[in-house]
Amino acid sequence: MMDAVSLTCCVVGPGAVGGVLAAALAASGARVSLLGREGPHLAALRSAGLTLRVAGGRERSVALPATSDPREIGPVDVVVLAVKATALAAVAPTVGPLLHPSTVLVPALNGVPWWFLHGAGGPVAGRRLTSLDPAGDLGRHLDPARVLGCVLHLSASVPAPGLVDRASGRGIILGDATQETTDRVTPVAEAFTAGGMEVIVPPGPAGIRQQVWVKLLGNMSFNPVSALTGATLEQIANDPGAARLCTAMIVETAAVGTRLGISVDITPEERIAMARRLGPVRTSMLQDADAGRPLELDALMGSVSELGDVLDVDTPATDAVLGLLRLREAVRPG
Repeated sequence: MMDAVSLTCCVVGPGAVGGVLAAALAASGARVSLLGREGPHLAALRSAGLTLRVAGGRERSVALPATSDPREIGPVDVVVLAVKATALAAVAPTVGPLLHPSTVLVPALNGVPWWFLHGAGGPVAGRRLTSLDPAGDLGRHLDPARVLGCVLHLSASVPAPGLVDRASGRGIILGDATQETTDRVTPVAEAFTAGGMEVIVPPGPAGIRQQVWVKLLGNMSFNPVSALTGATLEQIANDPGAARLCTAMIVETAAVGTRLGISVDITPEERIAMARRLGPVRTSMLQDADAGRPLELDALMGSVSELGDVLDVDTPATDAVLGLLRLREAVRPG
């Protein structure tokens, strides 16, 4: 089994989250390359390196190879996919040059990922979620059998080209999406741990699916409501009507999870209270809405609605909010 220090890694999408993960891998001694789009941020990464700023204003910089051409990097052991779900379809065909037979994929994505039903049994056995991968292109370019599932608990931004600001959190949950063993997970988990991340490895594919679903409960409720209203987490949690709507969406998503065999150990009331404690946080979807970027509607909500249809679970609150946000996207300028 390969050890953490000898890993070769490529972070695809070295923005806020990708920058945090790249810096952690580099701090562990792994050899890290960055693959991004041409623009001011990539230019700054090339010329001055990646600067990570953490709470308290402490900064550290690291010089890492940065390019927009995956052929300049070549095959690596670990490919971290740190792009928005809305960008994944465009990125997936470019990943090929980074892969060798044993390369693992670590998708640092919000919502339900394209690999989620791979290997699942019961009523979803062999099914592809068309809301996430309409023509199966993601599955062809990004083989789910390569995936180490990933759930992140951190907040970061890019306030200036080449600078990544990690506001809070160092949590990362990693789990093999296909195998019960941890042979593929261990070196990656050790690298992130050595780089200062707080790593949890749940048991087997069922464990990482559960963790994806637990985080989804908050993302698919608070994010959409914030994008519709402009409200922070604290404002949503303290507004009776908004909190009731989020509760309804959480209950629906938990019911879909139950039909998938996924149990969650947090109640809607506890999730609302957690959001209240986080304070005046502007969700990632609200930030995307304010910036005029596409919203991750299918990963956070369309997938839940589709699974509800498949599993005969009603999701009226989720469907209504999804419909309103789709209308918002359709009528907004540009």
